[in-house]
Order: sequence, then structure tokens, then C-alpha cells
Amino acid sequence: MKLSRLTDIKAIVDMPEDAEKATATLDLWLTIVSAEIEKFLNRTVLKGTTTDYYDVVSAYPSIHLLAYPVTSITTVWNSISRDYSSSEIVDPSSYYVDVKTGMLWFDRSLSTGPGALKVTYVGGMATDTENFIATYPDIAGACAMEVAARFQNRQTLGKIAVTLSGGSVTVANRSQFLTPVASVLESEVRY
Repeated sequence: MKLSRLTDIKAIVDMPEDAEKATATLDLWLTIVSAEIEKFLNRTVLKGTTTDYYDVVSAYPSIHLLAYPVTSITTVWNSISRDYSSSEIVDPSSYYVDVKTGMLWFDRSLSTGPGALKVTYVGGMATDTENFIATYPDIAGACAMEVAARFQNRQTLGKIAVTLSGGSVTVANRSQFLTPVASVLESEVRY
């Protein structure tokens, strides 16, 4: 899902003569930067039904779900054999979910093991781009800023050094987000 609008990005950048080609480039970078932001946030952006599997390493675990805010928990299974039969469904009165943070706490002990917990639930940040922009305008603006910066610096992206007659100039190879963009994203990272 794209985390900003092309029109918002175009309002920031100086569009070149070949606007059609520039729009295609901006659209591609918007897709790439949106995916990079989702990966950086370490959480699922698109709201929907999700099934996640978790290792249970302690008898009374707490799990940080990948897609939050959480709308609802459908089913939680605890299965050491990982067959997740109906007899291994965890009673909903045995756990609590903080819908805002996606933290799932258990009041009873669970069987431990790799992949022993399966959770099916509805969660995520937004259902579409417009909903995301309305709910997370700071992240949408940061995404637009990052795409605009990459577009404005497209001639030097990835360059390490440039040698000119009489000397050389080193250009930093930026592999992280702009500082103001990273500052905005830090507040929504899932740790």
C-alpha cells in the first residue's frame, strides 16, 4: 500500500519538463519508500485478517502482534505439535489484547515450543492510502518528504565519489531515511 499521494509529492518537488516520465519515477519511488517504511516500522500497515505464528519461550508469554491497532481477535491456538486443532484453541477469557499497541497477554500458562502459538486476528494501520493519510498524517508527510528528497537528488543517488580535474569530491552514500523522516517514524516502530 502506498503511504502518501503523488499529488502531495508533486507539490514538494520541482517537476521537470518531462512530467510524464517524472510521474512514473515518483510513483515507483513512492511504492519503494512505502515498503521501506513498513519494513522499518516492523509492523503490518494494511488492515485485514492476519494469521501469525509465534514461538512460545516462557509459560506466561506476552506477544507483540505484527498488525496493530487490533480490531478483533478471531482465534488463538496453543499447539506444541503445531496441528492447531479445535481442541487447542485458547479460551478468550485466558488472554487480553491491548488493541492500540497490539500486545497480547496470557493469564494462564501455555505449552512452549517453536511456532506453538497461532493467532488469527484483524489488525493493521489502515484499510487504504486515504485512510492511512487521515489516521497517520505525520508518516504520510514523512513518506512524501523522503520520496521528494530522493527525486530531487536522483542524479547523485548511490554515488560514492566523484573525481574532477584538480581534485575529488566524496558524496555520502545515504542508505537510511532523512533525519526528520526517521524522527517521525521512530514513534510508530514495533520493537
